[in-house]
Amino acid sequence: MDGFNRLRASMILILTLVCAISISLKCIAQSLPQPYIAESDVSAATPAVYLMTIAPGEVYWERFGHNAIIIDPNPGEISPFGISPQAIAFNFGYFDMTESGFLPNFIQGKMSYEGVQIRALDDIAYYQSQERAISLQLLNLSRSQANTITELLISQTTTPNERYRYDYFRQNCSTKLRDALNIAFNGAIEKSVQGRATGQTFRSLGLAHAQGELWLYLGIHAGLGPATDRPLSFYEEYFIPGQLMRGIADKTIDGEPMVRSTQLIQPNMPNVPAQPDWRYRFGITGLLIALALAAIARFLPTNASKARQIISLLTPGAFALVVGLFGALLLFLQLTNHSDAHWNHNLFLLNPLWLLAAPGASKLFKAAFIRVGLNLALALAVFGAGIKVFPWIRQQNIEWVLLMLPILYAIWFSQRQVSATR
Repeated sequence: MDGFNRLRASMILILTLVCAISISLKCIAQSLPQPYIAESDVSAATPAVYLMTIAPGEVYWERFGHNAIIIDPNPGEISPFGISPQAIAFNFGYFDMTESGFLPNFIQGKMSYEGVQIRALDDIAYYQSQERAISLQLLNLSRSQANTITELLISQTTTPNERYRYDYFRQNCSTKLRDALNIAFNGAIEKSVQGRATGQTFRSLGLAHAQGELWLYLGIHAGLGPATDRPLSFYEEYFIPGQLMRGIADKTIDGEPMVRSTQLIQPNMPNVPAQPDWRYRFGITGLLIALALAAIARFLPTNASKARQIISLLTPGAFALVVGLFGALLLFLQLTNHSDAHWNHNLFLLNPLWLLAAPGASKLFKAAFIRVGLNLALALAVFGAGIKVFPWIRQQNIEWVLLMLPILYAIWFSQRQVSATR
């Protein structure tokens, strides 16, 4: 969700590690109007309750959209969008980068986020300034239901309950709103979708929204493990703000619509993105890179100049260095609280053992050790590709098999060819 602008310096590295990531890759705080503490009077007239959904933006930290719940204690006032100046937006995407241990906790998957209250008209004005579509869904709540969600949100955004343990898919800005709305509607949202599913997964929804930024798409796809590839219920899909907005749009309770009315501010909401099928792109790219690497090594004459020998060594070595370092990062994730990265099958392909083919490795290790290590690395890659034939292997990483297997073979082949010319 929003707020990756506060993590510009660290997210390039971290998103490579944790996919969301980013999922959105999603709901990270940003420089919005200053929060404050509401003084809502639940004994007053029935407050109006809106679900505000903000469309995804153009830059990577906005790819998953954002949302908030607006409580208006004085509905009917003549004001912009029919929302009074006293209306409050409840937002669960805030964090404090200056707090002690924030970055280590973020890397280890121990993120602490905060629910805050913002003046609704200021919040709307902020997104208007970004020219992003805004949906305001006026919810069909009784007085007691409106008071229930008001009390709940105030409790969750004031001391000592305002902080919560953030999870990319299961505990974020949108799921906090989903659960609050479900309580207000007496569990009707979850009951209405019980036992229903579209076949979407955390991975497919994350990749669908991240596809506009190639590096974000690749980081999410490579970093997520098999836990993100099980089919989701409709209720679980609401971790994406747009899914929650669309999910409640046509629901009814006892014949009454859940949403009384909807108004769109700025341009219309974009269409629902679908996960792209890039298998052929991955496969062709991997084959072309592999052919180039193998050709450089295969056609190197034994009497080639020192410069050509260095080039033939550095070219596959550079790929091996990138693969090995990324494998080391994936291995590190297995030791953190980023549970959705655990048991990642891409470790068979993106393996730290490939660092043995990196430039300078021959100065640190004996040739026999390097040869055995690279043979093992290639064997693991073949094993990782081979297990895809079993239907119970759940992780969706065939794209990485198509891309990496020929490249890894070319690195292995190049290492042997270069060694033979020495």
